[in-house]
Amino acid sequence: MIEDQDQGTADADKRTEAKEDGRTERRRRGVNLVITSPARIFLDDLDKSRRLVEIAEEDKEKGRSSLTRRPASKLKVSDRVAIELQVTTLAKSRSRRFSAKMSESSGPDDTKSPNQENSAESASIYPIAFEQRFSVAAMYAEEVEKSIWDDIRQLYESDENKFAFAAAYYTSLSRPDLTEILATSLLSSAIHAFEAYLGALVRTALTVAGPNSLGDLPNLPFDIYQRYGKNVQSNDVERWAIDRRVEDFVRGGYPEWRETFHRWSGFDLDSNGGDWKVIREAIARKKTYERGTGGRIDPEYLKSIDDSQAEGLHPWGDLRTSPKYFRSLADELELASICTGLRWTQHFFPHPNADISLHLERGVELERRGLWRSAMTVFDALLDTFVHSDHESYGITKINQWLCRQELGLEDDATRRAIDSFKPSNAYIRIGHSALRREWTELVDAVKEYNSQTGGGTDLYWMNRMPLLARAMRENPSLKIALGVAPSLGTTGGRRSRKRRRR
Repeated sequence: MIEDQDQGTADADKRTEAKEDGRTERRRRGVNLVITSPARIFLDDLDKSRRLVEIAEEDKEKGRSSLTRRPASKLKVSDRVAIELQVTTLAKSRSRRFSAKMSESSGPDDTKSPNQENSAESASIYPIAFEQRFSVAAMYAEEVEKSIWDDIRQLYESDENKFAFAAAYYTSLSRPDLTEILATSLLSSAIHAFEAYLGALVRTALTVAGPNSLGDLPNLPFDIYQRYGKNVQSNDVERWAIDRRVEDFVRGGYPEWRETFHRWSGFDLDSNGGDWKVIREAIARKKTYERGTGGRIDPEYLKSIDDSQAEGLHPWGDLRTSPKYFRSLADELELASICTGLRWTQHFFPHPNADISLHLERGVELERRGLWRSAMTVFDALLDTFVHSDHESYGITKINQWLCRQELGLEDDATRRAIDSFKPSNAYIRIGHSALRREWTELVDAVKEYNSQTGGGTDLYWMNRMPLLARAMRENPSLKIALGVAPSLGTTGGRRSRKRRRR
């Protein structure tokens, strides 16, 4: 009887332990979803926007190349470059030529055009609206284009090849440019997605950590209670209130975002990661477009940006968003989203074995793009939050952090001592550690050991994707052969490779 009781107690303990393990595993999966889901959605949107800009620019360049390829083949490179510079200057003179035409048609007391851009005197002249500018341009378009073509003929008509290239190049510059229109549209899309991402972080905290974890929720109107109050299992009323709280947070803009994150998580957005001065300007820019100013700078925009950003800008001048501007903004939004998400979720949902593979991969991708300081900021944030010394990703995170310090010239004696004393936990980490110390023989041995363990010897693409190994092979090209990334010159594959290069 006593044995039966003991067995029953043991079984009950096992069931209790299994339940606890199940809750722990569910919490781990929940934390991983909390950490990765909002970030994955936002970063995927950002990557798609980047790709759209790339496609538009590639298409623009293809169109230009198709027009200029044949005449360009008949000129020396130096001649082509000189013609491109000259013709580009002529193309940019359209605005000045339009202004001159307007001055000729105006009275003697009205000789200045309000369409002069970025000049000292334009600050005191109120510019015309875009539709008025279009009307004026239509009046003088033929005359202005004729004057530019006359200049091109005068410059190059004595040389048939040069004239053909200049004419083709100017035609390519005169084609409609969709890249700036696309960048302007994607700016608003990116800011909306970023606001939605920050709202998702707040919603997650309110949903998982408790509806009152960020203060009181808004009062519930009676009609909402009548509509959703019966849906107890799906918590409709609570979710409705949380969504209204999130909307208030997003509408509060940067001041409320900064105050909320600092008050509840203890970190300052400005020093957290990403250039928030750039992000604030982009938000102000989006609002300027939405105010119906015709894409012109208004006083509200100038009040919303830093003084350093306002230098050289005049009220009612054009506010143009180039692909280069959008790419720079996307980089800052990416960095800010990663670092903010890590610190916010670690505060509310700390877990010893959280899955940070998405954030780690984004840091490595920043390394591939040569954005070493941004990459180091990501690895710093990982080590400050979820990646402790016992975390499964600790070794690879530390190695990438040290790599960034080396590439930025920030490796000091303390860093070198830390690298030397580091003990890799497996062959994969030993690859990075060897490459970091530029121990080439040890690196080759580590790669061979890793390949023998994983079967990776048949697929070496991963080596070229690792920024640290790519650096090692640049510094010591013979490693390509030793690691099996490039065929030996003594093999048939090597001879074929040389033949291909000659062809």
